[in-house]
Amino acid sequence: MAIWRGDLPLVGESLDVELDIDDCSEWTVNVSAAQDMGYKIVETDNHYILAAKVVSQESDVLVVDFVGSIVMLDVECMQKGISGWVEICAKELTLSPTNI
Repeated sequence: MAIWRGDLPLVGESLDVELDIDDCSEWTVNVSAAQDMGYKIVETDNHYILAAKVVSQESDVLVVDFVGSIVMLDVECMQKGISGWVEICAKELTLSPTNI
């Protein structure tokens, strides 16, 4: 389920938002190398699948580009040298306005 935090936008209004992936992330469990290249977000019955491009990796933090925005993920058991594209499976997403 995607949760909106903040005042509801007006119909047709565009906002800059912050995306939080609230799940605990573990390599090969809910974060893994993607077979296809390209951004995506797909909603299934009980979770979301996001595809993003790897920007960098530092210790247990994976930095990805999701449609031009930077997302930082704490990923347990992550191998070193990850590059290319990854898929992230999340049960819950939180969106909130950045007020920028």
